[in-house]
Amino acid sequence: GGRHDHTYSCVPHLVTSRARGLFLDNSDYTVFDLRNRGTIAVEVLSTDVRARLIAGASPLEYMTEVTKLTGRMQPLPDWAHRGAIVGMQGGGRRVKQLVQKMKDAGVELAGVWTQDWCGSREQTVLGNTFKRVFWNWDVDKLAYPDWDAMVADFEGHGIRMLTYINPFLSDTGPVQGSESSLDNMFYRVTSGEHAWDKVYYQTAKEEGHLLKHPQTGDLFGIEQLGIVAGMIDLDKPRSREFYSGIMQAELLAHRSSGWMGDFGEYYPLYGDSSAIAKHNDYPEKWAQLQREVQDGAANGNDLLFFSRSA
Repeated sequence: GGRHDHTYSCVPHLVTSRARGLFLDNSDYTVFDLRNRGTIAVEVLSTDVRARLIAGASPLEYMTEVTKLTGRMQPLPDWAHRGAIVGMQGGGRRVKQLVQKMKDAGVELAGVWTQDWCGSREQTVLGNTFKRVFWNWDVDKLAYPDWDAMVADFEGHGIRMLTYINPFLSDTGPVQGSESSLDNMFYRVTSGEHAWDKVYYQTAKEEGHLLKHPQTGDLFGIEQLGIVAGMIDLDKPRSREFYSGIMQAELLAHRSSGWMGDFGEYYPLYGDSSAIAKHNDYPEKWAQLQREVQDGAANGNDLLFFSRSA
């Protein structure tokens, strides 16, 4: 399913049941046509096609060859094998209560995955209300007033903390310490109250780290039914450094042992075929940046992250 511009798993790679495959290096728009029995047709929107034919005696041998090209995932740290990693959120008090209940029930917990460590807001769409993470990557002291102490306590019981990040920065507007909402006939977003030490959107905008239209210079705004954000420009080395710095100062310094790297598929299409390749490249660049942060950390072998867009 989906449309031609969806990039949830945009991997131009075909492998057969005989451990033979075609691996394209292109990021351009590509169609694999498997409709005709005995024939595989591949169409690439480019004058330059870079492809590799790969074969192995077994699926394992085939994947060994493939990962020589793509790189290999690091082994999971030892702690990740010691129990379940359970997602829970809703503020420090609720997370601590849930962890205690699980411990009392004898659940072996390796980690807790808390997406809303940086705060959340309510989004109501056609009468259905959801909690959405506030994309400002700093601990929300109202939701988690004793975050560092809580994480240290969990670690003392062998439970690691995992968090969440994506390549967007929300315009927090007037919501720092106040209530605000945006109404529409179809949706409503209520920001609630928050307490951050840092708000990154304005800095990123002023320093030119957010993605802009290459022709007009206008900021590419990400809009999800009332939730508005800018997207980090991963083609600029100084912007990559800026975002890497946020991850080090907020995720690693606050003792995250891992995180989910969300989104990546929102790079805009603006009518140029080169934009399609950039759109398809963006999830890979986002994953690369996260891997660089992991590899650069003193405890990199003890960290893990997982991505939603390929």
